[in-house]
Amino acid sequence: MCEITKNNFKEKFPDIKKSLQKAKFISLDLEFSALEPLQAPRLFDNNKERYAKLRKNLLNVVPVQVGITVFHFDNTTDDYFGDMYTFYVAPPAFLVIDKPFFFQASTTKFLCLHNFDFNKFAYLGIPYLNNEEERILREKLASGDLFGENCFLRSEFNDVVKTYVPIVSKWYNSSTVGNFLEIPDLKKYEQFHEIIYFMHKHLRSRFPNLWTYEKNGCFCVKKVSVEELEVFRKNCKLNEDILNDLIGFKHVFNLLVTLRKPIIGHNVLQDLMIIINNFHSPLPDSYSQFKALTHNLFPTIFDTKNVYYELRSTIPKEKLPEDTDLKSLFNYFKDGLGRHLVVNSTAIESNIDQQKVDHYHDAGWDSYCTGYIFLRMAHFKIAKNYPKHKKFVTNELIAAVMEYKNRVNVIRGASSHIRIDGEDPTSNRPPWLIVESLKNEPLDVSDLMSTLSSYGSVDIKKFSSSGNRVLVAVDNYRAARDISKVLKTHQKFQVRQYNALRHSPLAQVVLLSAVTISGTLLLWLTHRMSKR
Repeated sequence: MCEITKNNFKEKFPDIKKSLQKAKFISLDLEFSALEPLQAPRLFDNNKERYAKLRKNLLNVVPVQVGITVFHFDNTTDDYFGDMYTFYVAPPAFLVIDKPFFFQASTTKFLCLHNFDFNKFAYLGIPYLNNEEERILREKLASGDLFGENCFLRSEFNDVVKTYVPIVSKWYNSSTVGNFLEIPDLKKYEQFHEIIYFMHKHLRSRFPNLWTYEKNGCFCVKKVSVEELEVFRKNCKLNEDILNDLIGFKHVFNLLVTLRKPIIGHNVLQDLMIIINNFHSPLPDSYSQFKALTHNLFPTIFDTKNVYYELRSTIPKEKLPEDTDLKSLFNYFKDGLGRHLVVNSTAIESNIDQQKVDHYHDAGWDSYCTGYIFLRMAHFKIAKNYPKHKKFVTNELIAAVMEYKNRVNVIRGASSHIRIDGEDPTSNRPPWLIVESLKNEPLDVSDLMSTLSSYGSVDIKKFSSSGNRVLVAVDNYRAARDISKVLKTHQKFQVRQYNALRHSPLAQVVLLSAVTISGTLLLWLTHRMSKR
């Protein structure tokens, strides 16, 4: 595993780019600043409603760590190798770019529990900009009217000027053309892009025939001739360099988009939304526009959660995993019963540091686990149709699961998944139930929830102003049948299957209006006929 911070991002980026370019597919995972939704998901949510909820929850959530594993195929051994990266990322602050975001207390505790290094996020996080931020900053830099007074850390910048300008001045007065001075103490400000940027501008404008530059991370000044100064100014890339630094991790995102390699995730919907919102553009209000945008950026997506659900019925019941979370599925396919579902399946290796093995909720490790179970499931899907000794290349494995392409899992919703590139599926949940108090008294929702939850996942919402009727959404048909059977003879409740035409207040109003209009029309016709 290669850990990437802003200290080594520039150095490692060429290798990252080469790895991505050679990838057969790319798996990813995120850790972010808030996990618990402000608006909880419910079984009543259709996909449009779920997107609206998530969008509201995620607008001010930022990624703190991005995990990417690039999978390569060895044609000589028919084995796979996962090139694993963990990126610490953090939004920058520079001039007008100052993104507000929040950390959730429970998420902070969760990250602490899994040994997340907040210092690396805060001090060494790779900056990034989305498209709009990049455009605004590019225009601002091109305007040429930026000075130290524009620095949002103005007081701190003034302190730096007071400390180091006298040092430079003393050196300048005693130096000759060609002499240079290193100021290593300025390295402590390297994470503050504004201070370093405006120190370049301030010193260049304050001292004639002086040029500033950075060499091996050290801030330097050099006394130059008039001719050299003219050349340096003509070739100056200060604005380009600072913009390139601030774009940061978005260079990796841009590669993911332009290379158009298959993207693999596990429960990947929130990851996709956070990636797009932070590295590309604000999430659109429209659900259909979000799907179109996502498909345009990432034309081939596989969600391993959805792929597993689709394959589950083909796995012998006695060999099913105990759970479907990432850790459970990885252990199942690596060392459990799932490892031998297919004889002679491909070997999968990685560059993981042994100290990082099983370090779940490290985004790099989780991205590797995601790609690993994807390969195992694809192999299981295709191997049933071929002799046991048959070896498969990547294109064959991906073709085997192509029917699950762009199906993104939906947690606890009316539909099982979102179809990114087409029409969403109809709900596969059982019809809602309507539960009514036999005594025409307000129902105790907490008591009812406690009673029904023993049969499976349920959600309840009030259905009458008096509170004597509620709607119940259930996640599976067996639970719905059990609840209907038990409550059929209950002393407090009456349960029926919900029928929109019969039970919906809106439908009843429309029906009543239609009956009223029909009756009025009939009365008018009768009156007209009687006059003839």
